[in-house]
Amino acid sequence: GSVVLHLLVEAVSLAWRSEVDRGGMLPSIGFTSLSPRDVDQKGGLPEQMEFTGNSLVVLGDGSVCRRRAGGMFSRGNDLFARIPPGEVERRSGKLAPGYTMRAGQLLTVTWRPGSLKITADGDTVLDYADSPEEHFALVDTPPPGPVYAVVDCCCAVSRIRIP
Repeated sequence: GSVVLHLLVEAVSLAWRSEVDRGGMLPSIGFTSLSPRDVDQKGGLPEQMEFTGNSLVVLGDGSVCRRRAGGMFSRGNDLFARIPPGEVERRSGKLAPGYTMRAGQLLTVTWRPGSLKITADGDTVLDYADSPEEHFALVDTPPPGPVYAVVDCCCAVSRIRIP
């Protein structure tokens, strides 16, 4: 099966770069199998989105991150502490050159077995696929149960919502 999330960019801040070619970044967008209630019981979302339990997340630079453990990872008071190996799996993704974030754009995030794709008004912004050469799948198959969106409205995108 696949999981699809639609998000409407309502506002873009002029204080941040919105062009990917000039260092602009997407909002961080992803999925978790933890319900909002589970997240609240674990103390809320962590300081960095990729530390969310049972999650698959695309960060603003196009990096794809996976955390398979169910709990939230925290560095505590040391924000520069190293992340232990295996806590968060991360691979570089590539944002489409020439993409510029604009208010009114409809972002669509599609998670299929082995791939994760983001489009803006139908144009591909990120198309990540697990490589057959990798010894383990990062994206693999969406879980069979409910999946919840996690979105960090950050960088150029100052307001976003589910339409």
